[in-house]
Amino acid sequence: MSEWISAGEMAKRLGIGTAGVRYRALQGDLEMRVNPQRKCHFQYRELDAEHHTLEDPTEEPVEALVARQVARSRRARGANEVRKRVVRIQRDEPFAVVHMGDPHVDDDGCDWDALIRDVETINATEGMYAGNVGDTVNNWVGKLIGKYKQQGATESEAFKLGKWLFHEVPYDYIILGNHDHWNQGGSLFREFSAGAQVSAFADHEARIEYFNQAGATFRLNVRHDFKGHSMWNNTHGMMKRAKMRPWGDLLVCGHKHCWGQYYEEAQPGRCAMSIRVRGYKRDDEYAEAKDFPEDSYGCSLTTVIDMSAHPGDRCKLFHDVELAAEYLEWLRSG
Repeated sequence: MSEWISAGEMAKRLGIGTAGVRYRALQGDLEMRVNPQRKCHFQYRELDAEHHTLEDPTEEPVEALVARQVARSRRARGANEVRKRVVRIQRDEPFAVVHMGDPHVDDDGCDWDALIRDVETINATEGMYAGNVGDTVNNWVGKLIGKYKQQGATESEAFKLGKWLFHEVPYDYIILGNHDHWNQGGSLFREFSAGAQVSAFADHEARIEYFNQAGATFRLNVRHDFKGHSMWNNTHGMMKRAKMRPWGDLLVCGHKHCWGQYYEEAQPGRCAMSIRVRGYKRDDEYAEAKDFPEDSYGCSLTTVIDMSAHPGDRCKLFHDVELAAEYLEWLRSG
């Protein structure tokens, strides 16, 4: 028979409070006796120390729990490696990417004339592809859910428009923005992308390395936004990344509904262009309320890339998508 010990000592051994010790005695897990001084003492009912843990025999064995956690850890590590992978695309001729700023296709302020112009030009031009930096729909959430009453498109119509845009043009990349991640938007957009022509679909960041038969490469790094802000420079975050964590020859983002461009030799022998696209949303009530300037240009920006050119000339930027298409056609005809 095990020794009789006080409630406090039993509580320490079991890792519970003294009230818990008394409760377990009432449940029959412990034996209790009261001495003449009216003090309670307790002992284990079972002689085998393995039973002193008082574990629920119906619980899952710890070995099975460990095996499940190991499998979860490996899946998580694998998913992280997939997110960081570099997508390689072979392009042996000059090509163009139309970097489409935040579309917000269900917003009444979406500039559909500009969006349709971009879509039609991409589809009509050989060697021209689209890129979507995120926030395809408003996808209102929380306290903002009431904003659906202030726009013409319903929530279901919004996702129908988003799916249309995903399938209407060939994409080098699609990034999910903060609006896209709200609610269950991220899962919905992954389903919507099934069957679409998308080389890189990413939650937060895509890294693409273009290459040709001659061995030349050109690296594109895209996020919904890059960390870093300056009131004097709309491309500050990309410039910071290009200098401190250099990888891309072209860094692109959106998010802030303004545009900007900067081109420099960020690392010796490596030129880096940083661009932020404005997006298609105009007449923004939030921007007006917060006194943010509303840029007139930069709904999308188009880069024409020729990997055979001088490093400083490999990437040309155009505001006019049709002019970019004309330049690309001339370049490919040479």
